[in-house]
Amino acid sequence: MGEKPAWPHIDGRGAWRPHRAVGLCQSTLSYGRAQEPPPHRRRVALESVVEEVRSMAGISSKTSISWNTAIERGLLIDADPDQLFRVLLNQTHHELAPNPGDQRRAGREREQDR
Repeated sequence: MGEKPAWPHIDGRGAWRPHRAVGLCQSTLSYGRAQEPPPHRRRVALESVVEEVRSMAGISSKTSISWNTAIERGLLIDADPDQLFRVLLNQTHHELAPNPGDQRRAGREREQDR
C-alpha cells in the first residue's frame, strides 16, 4: 500500500497534455454527432508538436523503435496545432500498428533484428 502510483513525469512542456487528451477524447466521442470547430490557424513550432506526438505515442529510448526527428530548429508552420497533432498522432499509430500483409514493414523488422 506504500507504493507510489506509476504517474508519468510532467515537465513544463507537458503540463497541458491532460487538457489535450481530454479534448481529444471529447472530440472522438462527439464524432459524427457534432461539427468540429473551425481550425484556429497560427504559427506553430513544428518540432514541439512532433516531439509531443513522439511522447504521447510512447516511443522512448527504452523501446525497440527508433524515432529520428530531422526538423530544422525554429521551423514555424501555419497550422491549427490540435489538428496537426491529431494528424501526426494518427499517422504514427498507423505506422506502429502491426500489419501482417505489409511486406515493406516485415523487411524493415528483419533488418532491425540483425
